[in-house]
Amino acid sequence: MSTRALLVSVGLLCVCGEVRAQQPAPQPIPNPGSPLIPPTGLPLPGSSPITLPPIPVEKTVDDLIAELERLHAQKADLEKKEQELKAVLRKRLQLQTERLQKLGVTLKDVKPRAPDRVGRILLEGTAEKDEKKILDVIGIRPGEVLRYPVLEEARIKLEKTGFRDVVVEVVSNKQDAQFKDIRVRVEELKR
Repeated sequence: MSTRALLVSVGLLCVCGEVRAQQPAPQPIPNPGSPLIPPTGLPLPGSSPITLPPIPVEKTVDDLIAELERLHAQKADLEKKEQELKAVLRKRLQLQTERLQKLGVTLKDVKPRAPDRVGRILLEGTAEKDEKKILDVIGIRPGEVLRYPVLEEARIKLEKTGFRDVVVEVVSNKQDAQFKDIRVRVEELKR
């Protein structure tokens, strides 16, 4: 074969290859009643490629410790910001009070509200059977100043003691608005 014939053959092959590369891939013929499934690895024209969600990786102990440290740092930062905000608020309220006093406006007529006190402790459910034990665990006595965080602490203590479905809640006292009754509802001890 001559060199010229060889060059023409190679040129034709290159041109044919480029033309074939520019032609779209043949589309599969859909079967009526079945969904159109693209060839393996090729997305449908006009659609984005399918990506699988990442497989969750179980955290190591070091990762969990690092996350706990980050949470403690965030908590400390929030507590610091809270204290700063309270200090600014106190200062501004003090300035406001001083301005009002200069104008002759005082808050003499306003009496500080007395704190809520514990009224009756109402036991419901199977709590009536273990009355003495429940009263000892919750540590709340009638007549004392009602501290609302203590109610959640009492609920947790009762659950740790073994009671189920524990509810410790405040109920208004119809006889005296200053006193709040405490309702304790539990199921029997876990055996």
